[in-house]
Order: sequence, then C-alpha cells, then structure tokens
Amino acid sequence: MGVIFLQAKTGEQSLEVRNLKKKALKVAGEAFEWHREQAFGALQFFPQCICIARQYGLLALDAITEGWDKDRQEEWRGEDEDIALAVSMIGRDMPLKELLLHMMRKLEDAYDLDEMEQEISEDADGYSGYEWYFVYLYLTAIKNIQRGTPPEQFFLMLRVMVPEKWLTDYDRHCQEWTQTRQETQQEEVWEWRDEEFEEEISITTAFNRIFGEMGPEKIEFIAGEVDYKTLAAGIAFAKEPVRKHFLENMPKWQRNLATNESYNMRYYGYHWKDNLEAMDRMLMVAGLTGEA
Repeated sequence: MGVIFLQAKTGEQSLEVRNLKKKALKVAGEAFEWHREQAFGALQFFPQCICIARQYGLLALDAITEGWDKDRQEEWRGEDEDIALAVSMIGRDMPLKELLLHMMRKLEDAYDLDEMEQEISEDADGYSGYEWYFVYLYLTAIKNIQRGTPPEQFFLMLRVMVPEKWLTDYDRHCQEWTQTRQETQQEEVWEWRDEEFEEEISITTAFNRIFGEMGPEKIEFIAGEVDYKTLAAGIAFAKEPVRKHFLENMPKWQRNLATNESYNMRYYGYHWKDNLEAMDRMLMVAGLTGEA
C-alpha cells in the first residue's frame, strides 16, 4: 500500500505543476504584451545567477538576496562583475519580487526544491493572469540554477515559454548575451595567463639574482632548511650558472640526492607550478639570511 500511495502522491504533485505550466503558457502572450520589459528583465537576470552559482557555488547568491535591500546595493558595486550586475538588476521592476526572493533564499539554504515547487503550485490560485507566467518562470529558473544548467541550455529551455511574436527579440538577446559572455570569459583567461607569466618572471628573476650571488655558507644554511626534493625542484629551471653554483656549495650527500631527484623529474616530467612553489619556498628561506 505504501508504494501505491507514494506513486499516486508523486503523480498528483507533477499534475499540479503541469497545470501551472498550462496556465503560464496561456497567459504568456499577455505577459509579453503588457509586461515585456519585465519579462525580458527576468530572462536576463537568471542566466547571471546561473553563472554565479556555477562559478562560486549557491552560497554566492546570498550577495544577490542581500543586495535586494536598496540600502545595501551600494556595498556590492565593487564586487565580482557578475554579482554586481545581478544586484543591479534587482533594482528593476521585477514582477512578484517577494516571491522570487523567497525562492532564492530557499535555494541558498539547500531547501528541498521539489517540496517548494509543490507548495507554490498548490498556492497558484492565489495568483492570476500574467502572474502565472512569472511564477512558473521563476520555478523553472530556480530549479535549473540548483542543477547547474549551462546558460546556453537554459536559454533553449525557456524559449518554449516565449510567444512567437517575440522570439526574434529573444533569440537576438540570447546571441548577444552569449557572445558578450564568451568575450568576457576570454578576457578573464588572458588576464589570468598574464598574471601567471608575471608571477613566473618575478620569481625566476629574483631566484637567479639572489642565489647567483649567494655565498657558500648561506647556501649551506638554506640547503639545511629545506628537503632535497624542494632543492631539486627549485634549481631545475634556474639559469645553468646559478644551478651549478648552488650544487657546488651543497654537502655532497645532499647534492647526490638532489641531482638524482632532478634526473627522475626530468624523466617523468616536471609540473611547472611545483617548481615555482619550490623556488618561492627557497626565496622565503633566503629571506632569513637577509638576502631576499
């Protein structure tokens, strides 16, 4: 009997959601005819939320719900561009804003969204006309944010909810948004790579300058402060005179361990990030000698 009851209950829940969807699609034309800017505002808002959740996790959406308070919106102006943009959208005339805020807070709290969907579907009679469209749109969006649906896929899912009369405008917006997003991501990749190269140049330049001029006693001190694997990784990409200078001033037993480790690393391949971290570690120790 328990299984039969659960199946019936599940069917009843999905039926209510389907009924809400039918109501939403019936009034989609009205929603776009009289509330087109609000509809497109909502359609622009959720992809931003999806990007934030995918990049930083659902808890990052707390910045948006806090930004709902107009007195606090200024606090988020200097934050991540995606978050700042989503917060700025909140200031617009978003339909059923309190309902949307309620849903997003449930999402942040890892609430059972199926249960929330059921609750809101049962209360759908409390809404009327174009409001049904936004209720179903918000439910669909919130669940897809939780699932981590890619924005491009999300656009396609919502396309069926856009009346044919406005599909061209919707498709143009999606294309512009996707293109802008791709350009932003590419700029972020370039910026990240520039930072990586700058860090690499800064560390290797300092390493070659400091250790190339360092005296035997200080080299011996540093060799005693770090393990042979760190030594091997640190001098692996140093300039050849610097590498030789360091090896020549190390204790023989330690030089043997370091050179064997270097050979193994060359054979199996280096991980450049590990080498930079080893160089940085040795520079920190060099600071104890007054050299860095």
